[in-house]
Amino acid sequence: MKQGKGDAQETAIAPADRGNSQVANAQDRGKHIPKPPRMKVVDKEDGSISIAFDEKDESAAARQLVQSLGDGESSFVASLLNELVNGTKVGSTPKSSDLNYALQIVGAVKPTNELEAILASQMAVVHMAAMRHVRMMNNVDLIPQLEVQEKTVSRLMRTFAMQMEALRKYRSGGEQRVIVKHVTVNDGGQAIVGNVSTTGGRDGRKS
Repeated sequence: MKQGKGDAQETAIAPADRGNSQVANAQDRGKHIPKPPRMKVVDKEDGSISIAFDEKDESAAARQLVQSLGDGESSFVASLLNELVNGTKVGSTPKSSDLNYALQIVGAVKPTNELEAILASQMAVVHMAAMRHVRMMNNVDLIPQLEVQEKTVSRLMRTFAMQMEALRKYRSGGEQRVIVKHVTVNDGGQAIVGNVSTTGGRDGRKS
């Protein structure tokens, strides 16, 4: 797979046998999602960039990559991989270590479909950007520069937390349940503790 020094071009990924990895229950399938394979970035003599599998069995690595990125079509996986390459590189040339770190973060999420893979990729890019700005913040001497880096780090970390919450809501179907404890004291002085369940509605009241 070759890319120019600028934006990454679509990468050719061998089709995976999707039937072997799909399981009806997404949560159960998550237990069997493999870790992403290792990738390598190589500079070519003609100025292009080659992104290849850093594994002996490239055919198995291709299947592993597809399954670890939501088990989507090979074209989707190729596009997502190129987005990770462009989103993690600093300067004009991506590094194998940065790409593999991003893939490890995505693998930790264990995406069960394409949408989860997209969100996991965004989380990886945001986290890595936050850490880069933390490093910049630790190396500045002027107060205005420090304030800029602090604001950037704060925004990126808040974004990451929001992404984590979005993933949780997506996987739970967006359902929220609030349990309110109440205590009733009868005329005889006996206290009865019970639960009140509410779902939705403003001010915690049933609608």
